[in-house]
Amino acid sequence: MSDIKKEYDFSKAQKITNFENGKFFIESENITPPIYLDKKILSELEILSKQSEASISEIANEILSKYLMSK
Repeated sequence: MSDIKKEYDFSKAQKITNFENGKFFIESENITPPIYLDKKILSELEILSKQSEASISEIANEILSKYLMSK
């Protein structure tokens, strides 16, 4: 017995003919995980960003790089 009900009308459905395998596949090394910051830290980074005209990401990366290099 079919799960498709007779009242469904597929007569106007578009036929898919041009599709690409893997079109939406993203290599794992190209995925950037989200990083969640405390509101207070984010607020400070926003202030620094406005003062220096650098993005929050640039400032955070610079701070983290200096921190990690000092270990």
